[in-house]
Amino acid sequence: MKQKIYRICKTVILKGATLLMLLIMAKNALAVSLILDYPKIGDLDIEETTSIPGVIKYIYLFSIGIAGITALLSIIIGAFQYVTSAGSPDKVKDAKDRIFSAIIGVIILLASVLILRTINPDLVSLQF
Repeated sequence: MKQKIYRICKTVILKGATLLMLLIMAKNALAVSLILDYPKIGDLDIEETTSIPGVIKYIYLFSIGIAGITALLSIIIGAFQYVTSAGSPDKVKDAKDRIFSAIIGVIILLASVLILRTINPDLVSLQF
C-alpha cells in the first residue's frame, strides 16, 4: 500500500515538474516575436491583419497545391510501375489503379467547391 502511494506521489511530482518547465518555456517563447513570411498564393498573402476567412481560403488553396503535387507524384510512380511491370497482369493492374485513383482524387478535390456552391452558395463565400 505504501509503495502504491509512493508511486502515485512520484508520478504527480514528476508530471507537475514537467508541466511547470513546459509552462516556463512557453512563457519565454511568447516573449519572442515571430516574423514569418508566408508564400503568396494567387492574390492571397497572409499578414497580421488577415481575417479568418482569408486564412481559411489561403489554407484551402495551399492544400489544393499540396494535393496536386501528391497526385502528380502518384501518377509518376504509377507510370514507373506500369513501365517496369514487364507484362505482369497484376503489376499492370496495380499501376493503372494507382493512376486512376490519383486522377479521381484530384477531380473530387477540385469539385468540392462546385458541390458546396450547388448546396448553398453562402458556404463558399467565407464571410462572417
